[in-house]
Amino acid sequence: RGLWRPGANLKALNAEPFFDLIIEPGDLAAVADSGATARRPARRIAPVSVLDVLEPLDRVHAAEALGLDPARPTALITLGSGASGRGDDLVAAAVEVLRADSAGWQIATTQAALHDGGDAPEQVHVLRGVYPLAEFVGAFDLVVTASGYNAVHEFVAAGLPTILVPNAETATDDQVARAEQLVRDGLA
Repeated sequence: RGLWRPGANLKALNAEPFFDLIIEPGDLAAVADSGATARRPARRIAPVSVLDVLEPLDRVHAAEALGLDPARPTALITLGSGASGRGDDLVAAAVEVLRADSAGWQIATTQAALHDGGDAPEQVHVLRGVYPLAEFVGAFDLVVTASGYNAVHEFVAAGLPTILVPNAETATDDQVARAEQLVRDGLA
């Protein structure tokens, strides 16, 4: 993928002579790409998303499969591994903001299947090991997520109102540039 942080992962480009073709999946924020791959020769294709091959469940079936009430407004908080150790604090902050809102949000958060536990905030539905989340996008009215490639090209592409929390500590992915561009474009 493109949208590398400037100066990141340059050693990987040393392998370029061993390949006949580079295929780069598109990015909704490609215009913000100023990383090492931005001006390199590649065949650029449309963004790649699991939504291209997976039909999401409708709201009722998606909510019921996750143990959620389909009649309530539902927010998903999924910061994944992109939270860089700040995950619990970020989730707690998002929960606090949503609880203060008059919409009466039903709140769900994700947890990896191998996560060793930890307490979820009170009255937060934990979705443990649910994958792929794209199958269940119909259950949600709002998502708070990291601005990694997959999250953006699933949640934003599905038309979900999305609040992006970029991880500035990734090795390669320029999540800050992606988030800022999507905000400028009115997509998040």
